[in-house]
Amino acid sequence: MGRYAKNTELTSAAAVIRLPMAKSTWGPECPVSGLLRYNTDTEEIEIFRKNRWRKVHSDDDMVKFKPTKDTFYGSSPNRTFGPMTFAYNPGDELFLLVFIQNVWQNPNVNFEVDGYYINFASPPPDQHTIIVIHGAV
Repeated sequence: MGRYAKNTELTSAAAVIRLPMAKSTWGPECPVSGLLRYNTDTEEIEIFRKNRWRKVHSDDDMVKFKPTKDTFYGSSPNRTFGPMTFAYNPGDELFLLVFIQNVWQNPNVNFEVDGYYINFASPPPDQHTIIVIHGAV
């Protein structure tokens, strides 16, 4: 059963609403896309999208993402490289430009991110240069 606000119109510029607050491990048993909450563990607003809770980014977040480059070198059979300068949630691959020997890598196909690490679908060849560019997209 839904809940309804008594006053459906906000008449003051000082009026605010409070988002539901929860720890990272708390939430509905069967969450659906579009749910919104304030995560008390990370102190960030999150939305449930593509089967996981994701941070809602603000313009202030992008200040730290001035163009930055990380460089790694292939070392077969290693598929995981890091730590990178910035951490990302799984699913945030579109925020990166990744190249191996100057060949662009397709996000979510050729690589995925998990925290400060990048994981490739197949090991980059030995000594091939891996460039990860943050904040350019």
